[in-house]
Amino acid sequence: MPECLKPLRTVSTRKVTSLPLDIKKRKIGSGSYNIVFDATIKKTYKNKKCTDSGKKVVLRRTKDYLDSKSSFAQEIKMCIKMAEAGAGPEIYGSGTDEKNRGFMILEHFPNSLRNLMDRKIKPKWETIEKSLKIPLKKMAKAEIFCSDLKFRNVVVLEKNNKLSCKLIDFGDDFCAWQEDIVIPKKYLTGIKSPPNMPEVLYAAMLMLMSINSEKHRKMAKAKKPLFHEDVKKIPLQTRVLALIIISHATSRNGTMAKPIAQARHYYKGRLKDSDSIYKTIIT
Repeated sequence: MPECLKPLRTVSTRKVTSLPLDIKKRKIGSGSYNIVFDATIKKTYKNKKCTDSGKKVVLRRTKDYLDSKSSFAQEIKMCIKMAEAGAGPEIYGSGTDEKNRGFMILEHFPNSLRNLMDRKIKPKWETIEKSLKIPLKKMAKAEIFCSDLKFRNVVVLEKNNKLSCKLIDFGDDFCAWQEDIVIPKKYLTGIKSPPNMPEVLYAAMLMLMSINSEKHRKMAKAKKPLFHEDVKKIPLQTRVLALIIISHATSRNGTMAKPIAQARHYYKGRLKDSDSIYKTIIT
């Protein structure tokens, strides 16, 4: 008997009229563009029994018809890369439905990190910090950069007081491949040696996750911002380039907003520039 869902390794945006899923009617989450539903794999699909019957998954689909299949294809490609790197949930399928809405079938995680912060007994700040560095490091090594880093975009599995965290949501308005990041040349005149770009991306994403999560630090009553010590230890050239990316980078096709815009959206105080982000974190 075959598995009815296997890890996806090839980008697909083709139209699909049926899925091997029993989809719950009530949504479990939504964002600006997407709705998320719990689902389980059916007992049979296309007259064949499923060996993975009953397995929980997540169906994420767009609220409206797709404006850009190329943007959707990039997000699927990033999801595949993140799954392969162990930084994102496994992806089992993708495509468009009869109304031209994009969908993805993803590994089921019971909570987001944001949900855990609503509990009376919250995870320890140090545990969150340690757990988040793992997927962020893997993401940078996979040569993916995102600015929309927040607790809502972290899914979590809890076991023995430990957190296994994975990152989600890779729309091209906030994410880009390393090779597609564009930095105006005038900001690079003082850079003398070739940078280690995965290290630069990691530094930038540490700072963005930290500043975007300041309200949760207050909820957790933590004394220092997320990654406070790690950010202090970032080498000078790496830090300078990371802050330039946060302030000025966009993507080759122009769809990615400057990362500092997300920091200003989530942080309640005033952020004059990316150096203000750095100072806020290390102070």
